[in-house]
Amino acid sequence: MVLETRTKEKIKEVLLNPDSDGPEAAYYILRGRPNITIWEAGKYGEEYVKTYGHYHLHNEKENYTFLFGEGVGVLQHRDQSGEVGEVRLVKVKSGNKVEIPAGWGHAFVNTGKTYLISSDDAPEDASHSQNDYRPIQEKRGMAYYIIEKDGKLEAVPNPNYKNLPEPEWVEAEKFF
Repeated sequence: MVLETRTKEKIKEVLLNPDSDGPEAAYYILRGRPNITIWEAGKYGEEYVKTYGHYHLHNEKENYTFLFGEGVGVLQHRDQSGEVGEVRLVKVKSGNKVEIPAGWGHAFVNTGKTYLISSDDAPEDASHSQNDYRPIQEKRGMAYYIIEKDGKLEAVPNPNYKNLPEPEWVEAEKFF
């Protein structure tokens, strides 16, 4: 097993406000089978700590099981033109399972006050050879940023996307 650390420096290009203060380490990935991801609690400005986000190149589904904490999955699907045509925001907590269908980009956000921990069945070499980070990097993040405003979760549209659809908020048990 290999431990990878994603620092603020490595994800700042996909943050709503890249210069905001926040945790030095955003999340950790323990690569193996299964992979384990651990998100730090906290925010970068008003935006919650999150993963970078990516699409899969292997065109297979990926399964997440949430072991601890609470968060939101930002899942997006591109239409024929390559623009995002559908966005689902999936509320997750301990015990939830989420299946990411083939072709869906995804990132997870820790909205809790403690760690968010998940396991997933992505290939061990998924960090680079199986994932496409480029579309997320080019748009400076996923279709929506998850922030706290007036004590509540809010999805803020990423202005780098064209014709962005309204997101559908769903519970993990009702996703697909």
